[in-house]
Amino acid sequence: MRSQSQAAESGTGSLKRIFSLLDKYYPVAVILICSIYLALPLTRPEFFESHEYLHNLVRLAEVDDAVHHGQLYARWFPNLNGGYGYPFLNYYSPLAFYVGELFRLVRFSIPACVKLAFALAIVLAGLGMYLFARLYFSTAGALVAAAAYLLAPYHIVNIYVRGNIAEFTAMGILPFVFWGLTRLARMPRIQNVLLFAVLYGLLILAHNISALAASVLLVAFSLFLILRRESRHVTVAICGGFAIGLALSAFYWLPALAEMKYVKITVLTQDYLNYSNHFVYPWQLIVPGWGYGLSEKGPVDGMSFQLGLAHWAFIGIVLLVCLIKRFRQQAQHIGTTIFFLVSLLALIFLMLPCAKAIWDHAPLISYIQFPWRLLVLVALLSSFLGGHVSTLVASRSDALERCICALVVILVFLLYAPYCRPQAYRPLVHEYCGFNTLASQQGGPEHFINTTGDDYMPRGIAELPPTLSHKALLAREGAIDAIPLYLSSAEYIYRLRVHTAALIHCQTFWFPGWQVYLNGRRVASHSSSPYGLIEFFAPAGQYNCRIVFQHTPVRAVATWISLLTLIVIATLAGIRLCKHSNPTRSRAEESPKLC
Repeated sequence: MRSQSQAAESGTGSLKRIFSLLDKYYPVAVILICSIYLALPLTRPEFFESHEYLHNLVRLAEVDDAVHHGQLYARWFPNLNGGYGYPFLNYYSPLAFYVGELFRLVRFSIPACVKLAFALAIVLAGLGMYLFARLYFSTAGALVAAAAYLLAPYHIVNIYVRGNIAEFTAMGILPFVFWGLTRLARMPRIQNVLLFAVLYGLLILAHNISALAASVLLVAFSLFLILRRESRHVTVAICGGFAIGLALSAFYWLPALAEMKYVKITVLTQDYLNYSNHFVYPWQLIVPGWGYGLSEKGPVDGMSFQLGLAHWAFIGIVLLVCLIKRFRQQAQHIGTTIFFLVSLLALIFLMLPCAKAIWDHAPLISYIQFPWRLLVLVALLSSFLGGHVSTLVASRSDALERCICALVVILVFLLYAPYCRPQAYRPLVHEYCGFNTLASQQGGPEHFINTTGDDYMPRGIAELPPTLSHKALLAREGAIDAIPLYLSSAEYIYRLRVHTAALIHCQTFWFPGWQVYLNGRRVASHSSSPYGLIEFFAPAGQYNCRIVFQHTPVRAVATWISLLTLIVIATLAGIRLCKHSNPTRSRAEESPKLC
């Protein structure tokens, strides 16, 4: 009898442990299930078609080629513009492509690496929103917010319609940034300062335009938190977090700003890319619909800008909760909720044609290009407000709250799941899929003139050369023989014989950073006319000619700023881990506040 009772008690204990684990980890399981469903089309052997699917593959192929040639940060893409080069990552945010490159280093194909980068951002988006919402709501409420954010229509648009991996990566990081900022305001400690700084730096590296728009909201939210806390520690901590995040990502944004004068950056706000062509009409935010076309002028767009019926319901619920004052245990968060609601309505207003006067008088905002891009923030805020579903029933019972929230998650899934698929698939070679292979998908390298426009085209180019580049040295004046010895993504070496003094040009576009060395001695180079090629003078003689892409002074300074900041963060994190692992540390040593 005793053995039977012990067995029964053991079985009961095991069941309790199982239910305890389920209760603890079921939110992660639900998020992973939603993530897997959203990412399911990525598992097909073909590559899904989207607005930027081929651009993503080409950009990753260029980064991979640069890394394998020892160029850690690939500011220059040598194969674009018909082989004459393009300073793409000197201006465009690099994080998504380097995440893909991490997978490439473990021998995944380039198409698989792009898919894995998308999949990783999907999982991060759900987990990040859950962590952020959990600071304000119950587990069930936070799960509603996470599911709503994962399956938000614009989230799906960025994967399977636009295929914008950089902006989508920013959407995956964004809730973590708000989570880190909220933690920092509540506990202004050194480890939270560093955590927020790293997250904010990653957001900048993920997508510059999303970071620009999000920074305005983050600064406003910071002011709100500072006013609520009324603490000098909070103010110093938040300011320090922003400053460290900027320093950590300085290697990217500082050269991009300082060297804007060298490219045709004004193209980013002209013609098709001008914001006035892409305002959203009110019914487009409400009426369900789907499409795989482009954004057009007027209300005839081929893609969806709907906020989502479930998200509109969340906004209505929050308005209802505010009116009837049923916050219960969440009452202390009513100020935050009202702040997010007001911010959400302001962002929606900025997407409408009636906001054109604001866009006309705020020059910096024009670089957002598409007013509907603010859906990145709208999706975040409206999904967060979905967590208030739990506040309506929180006073009844935990079981009822969980059941209601589970039904809401299922409803969100049923509403948005039909959108989770691309329009079509394209067969691609998966063994390597380098630039030439990708170029053949579009008929040849001449189709890869640049990205989607002339946005980062060097200013010295009056017209494009009539032929593809073969990286040869050609004499405009005089006579030469040039034999290429080594050609990589950022370095060319030739055995050069100059019969008579010659003006030589290399079939690569000139851009700050390209330097020419003859027998180890640097010689002056400049941009030729009308093609903007690297041009230099060489007297008669025989030379070892080396043409290499190097740091400019501003790039060198910015890189050192980021490197030193990273060393400081790593050192402080290491010290913190050592203290945490030391069981004899005093309580006074724990979690020092930032003074």
